[in-house]
Amino acid sequence: MDLGPIHWLLGVEVKWDHVAQTINLSQKAYIIPIVIHFHLKDTLSMSTPMEAGVQLVKTEKDMSIDPHVLYKEIIRSLMYAAMATQPDITFAVSALAQFTQDPAKMHWEAMKCVIRYLKGTRDLELTYGAASTGIVGYTDADHASQYHCHSIMGYAFLINGGVVSWSSKKQSIMALSMTKVEYVAATHTVKEALWLCSFLGEIT
Repeated sequence: MDLGPIHWLLGVEVKWDHVAQTINLSQKAYIIPIVIHFHLKDTLSMSTPMEAGVQLVKTEKDMSIDPHVLYKEIIRSLMYAAMATQPDITFAVSALAQFTQDPAKMHWEAMKCVIRYLKGTRDLELTYGAASTGIVGYTDADHASQYHCHSIMGYAFLINGGVVSWSSKKQSIMALSMTKVEYVAATHTVKEALWLCSFLGEIT
């Protein structure tokens, strides 16, 4: 049975613009309850999901942290936003997820920054069909900027102007040079590009 055009899917709002021939995805209705639930409704918004140069490190258990703060619950909430429509918070969420066992005050403060950033960007949407550029990919990596000395690599792929695949994670090896870091990042990016091309070839 045809129920007509889709408007909501697992908390993601789908908007159709038949004149512009675009599709917009938004999680505003998902983000607002997160901000309210974690008591950040009256806080100022952030322009970035994480402060520049911040170093998240493992520390001794901070007894001043409210034991009722559900750090894992917040991580799960942010992960869904990062996977669905918010690729811009992927690095911050993946970094914070490493401290789910014994989060300290600095991790909680960094977590609040991510939520405040989502609060300020809740009206932004992913738009598909605004351009006819085909597949466009971007990749980047750093060299041992974090305390664990593993390099961070990431990529994002856009199809006709809208991002469809993205990733940000630690490299499994400890590279000794920036050249090796970039090669590893490029390898993972090319693998994703080949998969996307193969997938699009099957459905078109």
